[in-house]
Amino acid sequence: MHKHIDKYLSMVHNIARWSITVEETIMELTNAEIAKVFKALCDENRIQILRFLGKSEKCACQLLEKLNLTQPTLSYHMKILCDSGIVTGRKEGKWIYYQLSPQANETLVRIVNELL
Repeated sequence: MHKHIDKYLSMVHNIARWSITVEETIMELTNAEIAKVFKALCDENRIQILRFLGKSEKCACQLLEKLNLTQPTLSYHMKILCDSGIVTGRKEGKWIYYQLSPQANETLVRIVNELL
């Protein structure tokens, strides 16, 4: 039960954050930056990575195991995701831990609103 309350409070917090206009929280994106985001979203492996990261931060070792990718292939996909700004990584020891960037939701909403 406590877990559900925490999830609800987190959702309320996100809604309150979104009440500030997206333009105030995100600088104007260039066409090149928008193209990087779409490039990041146009591959099934990267979509699978984003879905997996949506739950929590993951070590590259966990991504390798879960996605059954080689290390060079994972590195390639993670570079594209990080370059787009949707994913961030932090090094700890010999591994990199990845998570969705804090502004990923706002960036995606901004792009869709701007294009539509």
